[in-house]
Amino acid sequence: MQGITGMKFARMLSKETMVIFITVYSEYALDSYDIDSIDYLVKLIEMLKRY
Repeated sequence: MQGITGMKFARMLSKETMVIFITVYSEYALDSYDIDSIDYLVKLIEMLKRY
C-alpha cells in the first residue's frame, strides 16, 4: 500500500474488525498484538513470487 503501512491502517479500523496480517515481515508480529489482530502469518518470499 502506498502512503500507509498495514499497521497504521489496522489501527484506524474499529475494534470489532477482525484483522489477519499476511506478510513477509516477521519483525512486526509483536506489534500486531497491540491492535488485537486475529493472526499474523509470515509467508516465504518464494511463495509470493508465484502470485
